Amino acid sequence: FIEKAIAISPASSTMISLKGTILNAIGKKDEAIKVLKESIRYTYNYFDAWDKLFHLEGKEGLTTLTKLPDPVTLRDKALRWKEIDNENGSILAFIKDIFFYPSRCFRERHFIMVYLSTQNAIDIWKEYVISYNSYYQLVNITKAYSINAGNKETPADINKNMAVFKSLQPGDAIVLEWTIENHYQHDMARQIWGEHDFSMPFPVYKTELRFVTPINDTIPYTVIGDSISRIRSTVDDFQIITFSRDYYKNPSQESYALIDPPNSDKIF
Repeated sequence: FIEKAIAISPASSTMISLKGTILNAIGKKDEAIKVLKESIRYTYNYFDAWDKLFHLEGKEGLTTLTKLPDPVTLRDKALRWKEIDNENGSILAFIKDIFFYPSRCFRERHFIMVYLSTQNAIDIWKEYVISYNSYYQLVNITKAYSINAGNKETPADINKNMAVFKSLQPGDAIVLEWTIENHYQHDMARQIWGEHDFSMPFPVYKTELRFVTPINDTIPYTVIGDSISRIRSTVDDFQIITFSRDYYKNPSQESYALIDPPNSDKIF
């Protein structure tokens, strides 16, 4: 059946990848690896095939190379932070990972945790909408819940790219994690662009931008601002570049001020 399907659609990465799965299931691992590589040659941003290929080759998947903080540990540590009780909410963690595959496709993982000490903060953060380009990107919310002082978790309602947090009380925190797969085509393919702001309008306890790329490839970037640090490490055939900024609270800006606002610390 699968050979007939491939004969009809010889460039179908889905069918070719399925063939690789079948070959592996019957013990033909080397042939399965070869077939999965073929499917990626046809579709450079076939993330499912990449995940299967890493597994068959005995390698860690790219998304396992960076770790996210444990929410309870992070919150308990941040409770000693002087900005924890900001009336508009305090961001305990704001982390973005970019996973750049050897075929030069990339997926993103985002993590945000916000402590809500007031009703005003709850009103601001009770609904969170994720921005994305529905024509070329697939978004998937993988975690969305609130956690109270007693560590009880309450799942949020999820509707496509929106999370709605329920029954929030002052002293709760919200946790949100999501991924974005990029399926750009033509001139936009195999390119990475965008920016990451290290000057949020809320107090931020932990903020990081991490690039995971093949060790012989990289993502061009420009750093604006002196507060951003950079650390490079390697794991097997990949390098991890971590940009971070110490916890901060930016001075408030009056909308009617006649002077130019200060430059934001960012990476683009």
